Amino acid sequence: MIDCSFEINYLIKEDSVMVLYLKKNICLESLPKIKDIMFEYLSKGINNIILNLSECSFIERDIWNYFIDFKKELNNDCYGDIVLSNMNGIVQMDYDLMELSNSIESFESLNDALYNFGIFNHTKSA
Repeated sequence: MIDCSFEINYLIKEDSVMVLYLKKNICLESLPKIKDIMFEYLSKGINNIILNLSECSFIERDIWNYFIDFKKELNNDCYGDIVLSNMNGIVQMDYDLMELSNSIESFESLNDALYNFGIFNHTKSA
């Protein structure tokens, strides 16, 4: 049995994209909190969502299915989209095994996902 310890943080980029940082293990019990945050900003016209999974260890299959269905709803009703960034470990393996790339696009980095929505993050390096 998976420990359903779950954390979520979020930020809004340029009043057009919501970045949700999903951390630890995402189980069905986590879904109401995720929905509350997403719907709060959808009602304000922010309908593009990036799920940053860099600190996510596990996502239950029902949650994956919810995101797939929600993406279809966003595409059809709100002209929005949902994409993934920074997957690794078991989450990446599950994504590959379930062939989710046919349903939800994934980006290696948050900057790449933001660029997908027309937001340019310039990172300065020394």
